[in-house]
Order: sequence, then structure tokens, then C-alpha cells
Amino acid sequence: MSGTLTIKCIDRDERSVKEALRLVLRVFLEYDAPLFSPEGKETFRAYVYSGVIERSLSEGLAHMAAAFDGDMIAGVMASDIYGHIMIAFVDGDYQHCGTGRALFEGIKVLVDADAFTVNAAPPGYPFYKALGFVPDGAERTVDGLVFTPMTLALR
Repeated sequence: MSGTLTIKCIDRDERSVKEALRLVLRVFLEYDAPLFSPEGKETFRAYVYSGVIERSLSEGLAHMAAAFDGDMIAGVMASDIYGHIMIAFVDGDYQHCGTGRALFEGIKVLVDADAFTVNAAPPGYPFYKALGFVPDGAERTVDGLVFTPMTLALR
């Protein structure tokens, strides 16, 4: 880690988006997957490989910000245009040092929303709580994925 990260919008950079999604899957497998059932792991893999994220970006229905350390992507966050965070993952070497917060600040610039929502997996729950998100209900499991729906009102 060089210590200097740059946050960039990568919506239109197909190569960077593919690299970001590889990071998403790698970090998921390392940190989140051990908490999920085989069904949950497959649900998440299918989502990442479905093309939904790439289509949303190319159609202008979502935005993606990436944290770069030189040419390497250290973290990524994507939100739809309504403020729902679709994915947010940070490489383990860059966690707990402000990378996630910087990505969220970058997404807030890209997405003009009155509030942000997220389905926070257990490992991400403390991060979103620290940003000010509040639970919208109890933890739940859908298609094997465990999450707590959360909201952060901005206005």
C-alpha cells in the first residue's frame, strides 16, 4: 500500500469495471462467503456474473467509484441512481484506513440522492453503521444471502 489512494468514477471504463468485479468476488470469497450457505455463495456469484451491474452502468442507471493505489484497484463501490448501494468491497490490505469512507464520499458526488440504502452483509454492517446508516428492520436471509437493510438519510 502506497498510502495515497485516488477515487475515480469508472462507469465507462470496461476494463476497470471488469477488474473491479474480480476484486469484488475475491474479497467476497475471503471475507463474506464463509458466513453464507452454499446457496448464498452461488446467489452472489450469479449476481456478479449476471451482467446486471455492467448493464446498469452502461445504461446510466448506476455509477461505480474505485479507489486506486497507482494502477491497482484497492476498493470499489457502486450505487444505482436512486441511492441503493449495489456492491461495496475493499481489499483486505486497504480496510480500516478510510478507503470505504472515501469510496462512499465519491459515490455521494456521483449519485444525487436524498438517502442511500444498502443490504448490509454481517461483515459490512459495522462500516455502514459508522457512516450513519440505521437498520430498517431485522437481519434477514434471502436466497441464502444474510443481510440487514439499512438507510442513511442525507436531506
